[in-house]
Amino acid sequence: MTGAAPPHGRPFTLGLEHMPGLHALPRVERRARERPLVERILVQHLPHRTAPLPLLSWASSGRPRLGAPSGALDVSLSHDEDYCLCVVGPYPQGCDLAPIQVRTREEWTALLGESRRAPFETLLEAGEPTDAAGTRLWAAGEAIQKAVQAPRYFVQGASSREEAVTFDVRVEQRLFQVLTLRVSLTCPPSRVVAVVLSRGHGSG
Repeated sequence: MTGAAPPHGRPFTLGLEHMPGLHALPRVERRARERPLVERILVQHLPHRTAPLPLLSWASSGRPRLGAPSGALDVSLSHDEDYCLCVVGPYPQGCDLAPIQVRTREEWTALLGESRRAPFETLLEAGEPTDAAGTRLWAAGEAIQKAVQAPRYFVQGASSREEAVTFDVRVEQRLFQVLTLRVSLTCPPSRVVAVVLSRGHGSG
């Protein structure tokens, strides 16, 4: 699947592939399996390129990165036991793939912390199932941390449309949008896909 144009007119390209057993592989083997997916997403994102594909490597932190001739392109990866998610775009990217976990309302509240209690309660009041609401917020946090490597962030609001919930997330003085989608794939359980939609702008 491919991503539509997010705010500021800067499109990203998103891909999801079935990779059973990926999570259990040693790091070198896991990265070798991820590389072809990243290359396919790059080909889709750069259909009219004249230069070779950007070189993929991993930082010491474990974050994937694109080298020359990527320009301003960035990449993010996420995986679970069965699937691998990749997003490529022109600003700092962040994505997460999270199986919907079964927890009590109290357990989710404790896990998410006070900073995410209000949006969690808002989703529940709107009719979102407890586990889906909790997983959405967890995945959104993982995605924003990958994009900006920020230990502290605040979810300021949420808007819903069918299976999509978009969160407004503040990191210091920048405001980001993170899209979360609840998806049902071939291998259960249902999952949440989270993608950072914007490079962030001043929140005043």
